[in-house]
Parts: sequence; C-alpha cells; structure tokens
Amino acid sequence: MNNSLLNIGASGLRVAEMALQVTGHNIANASTPGYTRQQALQTSNLPLYVGAGYLGQGAHVTTVRRIFDSYLTAQVTASQSQASGLERQSQLLTSLDGILSNSSTGLTVALQDFFASLDGVAATPSQTAPRQAFIAAGEVLANRIRSLDQRLETQATEVNQEIPAQVSAVNVATKQIAALNKQIRLAEATSNGQPANDLRDQRDALVRELNTVVRTRVVEGSEGQFDLYIGNGQPLVLGQKSFELKAESSEFDPSQYSVSFDTGNGTVPLSVEQLGGGKLAGLLAFRQDTLEPARAQLGRIVAALGSAMNAQHAAGFDLDGAAGTALFSFAGMPAPVASARNTGSGSISATLLDVNQLSGHDYQLTFQGGAWVAQRLPDKVTVGSATPPATLAVNGLEFTFGGTPDDGDSFMLRPASNAARSFEMLLNDPRKFAAAAADPTAAGNGPLDNGNANLLAALRNATLLNGGSTSFGNAYVDLVTDVGTQARGVGLMAEAQGQVLKDSVAAQQAVSGVNLDEEAANLLRYQQAYQASAKVMQTAATVFDTLLSIAN
Repeated sequence: MNNSLLNIGASGLRVAEMALQVTGHNIANASTPGYTRQQALQTSNLPLYVGAGYLGQGAHVTTVRRIFDSYLTAQVTASQSQASGLERQSQLLTSLDGILSNSSTGLTVALQDFFASLDGVAATPSQTAPRQAFIAAGEVLANRIRSLDQRLETQATEVNQEIPAQVSAVNVATKQIAALNKQIRLAEATSNGQPANDLRDQRDALVRELNTVVRTRVVEGSEGQFDLYIGNGQPLVLGQKSFELKAESSEFDPSQYSVSFDTGNGTVPLSVEQLGGGKLAGLLAFRQDTLEPARAQLGRIVAALGSAMNAQHAAGFDLDGAAGTALFSFAGMPAPVASARNTGSGSISATLLDVNQLSGHDYQLTFQGGAWVAQRLPDKVTVGSATPPATLAVNGLEFTFGGTPDDGDSFMLRPASNAARSFEMLLNDPRKFAAAAADPTAAGNGPLDNGNANLLAALRNATLLNGGSTSFGNAYVDLVTDVGTQARGVGLMAEAQGQVLKDSVAAQQAVSGVNLDEEAANLLRYQQAYQASAKVMQTAATVFDTLLSIAN
C-alpha cells in the first residue's frame, strides 16, 4: 500500500513537472512568430483491484498537443496571400499615379506651357523673343516626355528585378518545407506517433511566409506531411520532394521576366490568375494591367502630337520664306516581335496608316485554325482576324502576313513603344519657325503673317485621338485619371483585405496564441499540484517509517 501511495505521488510529480515544462515553453515562445500554444494532456493510470474495489494508481501524460485549428489557419494563409498581393500592387500604383499626376514630372503643365508659347508667337510673329520662348517650351516638353518615359522604364526595371527575387524566395521556402516534412515524419515515426509540435509550427510559419509571395493550396497527406499546390494543380511540394518556379525571359521581350512552373521536362507559364495572390501576382498584375498600358498610351499621345505638329509646321513658312521643317523627331513604329515559342516560319509586317486612330493598346496576333487572330492587350479582346493572303486592318494599323506559321504561333506589336523615349525638339533657330501661312517674301505678305502659328496653336483643342473625339491634353488627363482610379480602387481593396487578415489572425490567435495571464495562472496551478504530490510522497514515506518502527 505504501509503495502504491509513493508511486501515486511520484506520478503526480511527473505530470505536474511536465505540465510546468509545457507552460514554461509557452511563456518562452509567447513572442515567437508562428508559435502555437501547447498543452499537456493527462489521464489516470489503470486502477488496481484489491478485493474491496479498484484503487487508482495515479496519472500520466498521454501527449503534448498543439492548440490548433486547421480551418482558422487556412483562413490566415488565404488572407495573407490576397493582402500581400494587393499591398504590393497598391504600392506600385501609388508610385505611378504620383509620377503621372505630379506637375513636376507629368505632362499637363508642360503641354499647357507649350501651347501658350504658340499663342505668344501668333500675337507677335515678327519678334524673336516669342519664337525663342516657343523653342524653349518645346525643349522643356521634349525633355519632360523623355524623363517621364524613363521614370516608367525605371518602374518596369524595378518590377523586373523583383520577380526573380520573389521566385527565389518561393524555391527556398518549398525546399525548407519539404525538409521539414522529412523531419516531422522521422520524428513522429520514432516517437510512437507523438506530434512534433515545434517542427509543425515551423512548417506552418513557412507556409504562411510562402503565401506572401504566391497563393498555395495545402493538403495534409499521410504521416503528417504537407503537399502544396498552385495554379491548375501544379505541385510545389509533394511530401519530401519540392518543385521549383522559374523566372524566365518573356516570350516577346527578353528584358522582361515571366513566371513558369518547372516540370523537370520543361516549363509551364503561370498567369496572374494561376498565381492566385501574393507579391508575384501583384507585380505581374501591375505590369500587365497598368504599367504597360500606360506606356502604350503615353507613346500614342506623343506620336500623335509629334506627327500633327510636324505636318502643320511643314504647311507654313519661316521668316526667310522657306517651308517649315519637322519640329520634333521620334522613333517610328517597331516591327512585330515573334514569340520565342514559335515553331513555324510565319512572319508579320505592320504599317501605320493613321497615328490618330491608334487605340493605345498593344496587340497580340495568334495563328489559329488557318487564320491570324488579333487581340488587344491586356484585356485580350479579339479585334479582328484574317486568313492569308488577306491583310488585316485594326485601329489605324494594317498587318500583312507571310511564311508558313504553325498553329499557336504568335507575334506582339507595341505600336508606339519607342516614341516617348526618343522624342526630341529639332527646331533651334527662331527664324526657322514657320509662323506664316503664306510665303512672307511674296508680294502682299510679310513677317506679320501669323496664320500657321494660329493653326499650330489650335492643335491644343483639336480632337485627333480616339477616332476624332479627344485632344492631346484630354488624352493625357484620361491616362492620369485611369491610373488614379486604379490606384484608389486597389488601395481600398488592399486596406479591406489587410483588415480581413488582421481579423483572421486575431481569430486564430484567440485559439492558438499564448495568453500570458492564462499561463501565469497555469504555473500557479501546476506548482500547487507539484507541491501536493510531493506532500503525498512525504506522507507515504512517513507511513513507511512508522511501519518500520513498529516492526523493530
């Protein structure tokens, strides 16, 4: 009996000591990211039958479990990927909005000053000072256009450099998760299935970190291992094996990266929709839905402005009676670019029929079922198709087809992609400005003729863009408004999703987080249990000593 009482007290000591250790572990990790509160579960030992009934034999700890809710954790993971993607997209949109709308970097003020200088020449066409002011305003406008394009190029470079860095982060995380799968399997296999709580916490933290970059779907398989999937079911982790994403040169632009899944036998491109969320989706969404269309719109405005100004200036005469020359120079339309994935020998050439009819979109032409199908980007709306040898006319462009393409071959055309970066003011001699509508050296004409200066100034309000409905200034305002609207919309969504993430984390932490007040109470409770068990052992020893003294 005394031995049983001693064993009962000892079992109580062991249970209380383990509970104290678990509580101390919780307190020590209260600020550890990803830590899940643990709890020692105890049960009574099998009782002993003694004739008069069953006598209890103390207690033991059956396991140390995590206080874990898989549903709440999945909610946090999903919210994290959405919040991270929207936050990164919002940051980039806010930066672009600032560049386009700022009076020091945008075109609004420069365009206003440029046309105002034309009013000055028209008012006093014979004087040199207004002509010099016009040349200066033209140089400021050209410099501002090139500077703006360079700023957009810098943003494109920033996005392009971040993509491989984020892809690398994904690959590092998936390798670590696969390694933890192995450690968890071994640890739990050698402990009779007892959970490797801290290793599981580390893995959960890595999964959440991974979801800041790309959204994943988690499936817990056999032996406690995680399988992770993205996109259309492409695996990132299968048990102890990890798979990689790749940052590959875009099929149409070697200077730009796209994201692909490495199958081991090749790569499969992943779209923004397939990435689902996270910073990678935010980066690619910003580039394809906002930055590239903004650059296309800027190029269209600049090309139309330069073409209209050059044509009108050529219709006038300078102070020496010579016909006007080009005011601006800028690069023409580049050739369509073949996809790096093309397998056929097809070719496409493009001709710019009317710069004022350009829509501000880029175009992708794909050979399908014997016909070339043109889609505008980024919304991929089909705008026309043609079966060779027929040509295809789209928004001021004409496409001519040759060679023998294979089904699925495609080409990309960015009609005005080079206009802004190469835009320059050519006129540098005030006398060469063609302000006169007629030869000022002819009889009846003179240096006071301001007819062409007025016509040039009238281009300020000429609705030459969007099929004859929009002026240059309004087209730029539309661009700024569109980007600003996107920035505000995504910003609001990012703010809302950030709150969803906070709420999800709060709900998860309410279940799994460490409450120091609660742990302090547990410390006192288990300390009292430990002391009481020690008292039981002391009592058992006293009884045993009494028996010995009686025997002696």
